[in-house]
Amino acid sequence: AHAVSLDAVLVTNNLKDFAKYPGLETENWVEPP
Repeated sequence: AHAVSLDAVLVTNNLKDFAKYPGLETENWVEPP
């Protein structure tokens, strides 16, 4: 909720669990692009 309210990107290695939240932008810095 904090990342969404700030329009920020959430950096996580757990993209699967956060994919269900609308409006939340995520990035994984562990996996190569």
